[in-house]
Amino acid sequence: MWSAALDAVSEGAYRLVQNMDSIAGPTEEVVLTGGWVRCAGLRRRKKQMFRQVKWPALAEAGARGAALFGGVAAGLFDGPEASPSRRSRRRTRPVPMQKIINDPRVFVDEMLEGVLLAHPEALRRASDPRVIIRADAPRPGKVGIVTGGGSGHLPVFLGYVGFGLADE
Repeated sequence: MWSAALDAVSEGAYRLVQNMDSIAGPTEEVVLTGGWVRCAGLRRRKKQMFRQVKWPALAEAGARGAALFGGVAAGLFDGPEASPSRRSRRRTRPVPMQKIINDPRVFVDEMLEGVLLAHPEALRRASDPRVIIRADAPRPGKVGIVTGGGSGHLPVFLGYVGFGLADE
């Protein structure tokens, strides 16, 4: 079963890269990201399919970047260059409580409600109650971008909704 899942994921990625190649020209290298990067079977399959395959030294580079971005936004670091390095495990400041969850069953809904209340000028709810969009969407002459990620364990893409994602 696992082998079939790896085959299906790899073949889907291969088709996606072929489609991109038909539009933008040949791919020079493929960079693997996300939790699957640690899977030796997936790495083997990708190496067989693509000429150049790389993966970052960090197992969860996207999650680390989102966490560092959050640390800068929360004022824990003055900027990306002041954030702790991967090798630096020492905490330079006391760590405050990390989260308050009233009821895990409604956490996502409460979190989205809080974000919408905090930023009514920038965000609004879409027709699906668990989807938020720019307050002024859709905008004439602009392409909409749909994003999401993870399995609900981190709201990493939340900060990219609104002004600033590939636009002014």
